[in-house]
Amino acid sequence: MFCKICGVTQPQQSTAIAHLNPSAIGMIGVPHTARYVSPPAMAAIAQAIKNVNPHIYRIGVFLDPAWDDLCQWLPVADLSGIQLHGSEPPELGDRLKATFPHLLIIKALRLAQPEDLHQAAWYAGHVDYVLLDAYDPKRAGGTGKMLDRSWLRDFAPPVRGFWPGG
Repeated sequence: MFCKICGVTQPQQSTAIAHLNPSAIGMIGVPHTARYVSPPAMAAIAQAIKNVNPHIYRIGVFLDPAWDDLCQWLPVADLSGIQLHGSEPPELGDRLKATFPHLLIIKALRLAQPEDLHQAAWYAGHVDYVLLDAYDPKRAGGTGKMLDRSWLRDFAPPVRGFWPGG
């Protein structure tokens, strides 16, 4: 089972969480959000995680990032994975893999209705995981909304997937 704890803002938090041995710990790189952390702060959090367990993925969460911004963030923040939470095209996953082959790539899909699950097929072969997130018209992620699990009853994902806890 893949378990990611997200929204960490302090190295002390990440150390405590890392001792629980999740698959990944996420940090928000979306300016003007409540849990935003800068690249140097991400680096400090990532180092704290590595000090406890270097096998835990250190995930930076971004919303429609510019390519140049990613190229600056990723080396400084010492990330081992990235979560794309906007309207990024599948090809961005390919470009990230070509430029940063060590990265785990997660694409968040904001699902308003069961029919939206078809979006997962667009990202098959381009990303490592899709995150199936409940749609909120005002915020992309971290909303506390829970996806209706009944939508997943007959869903056969073309790429590995998981959903947030809400």
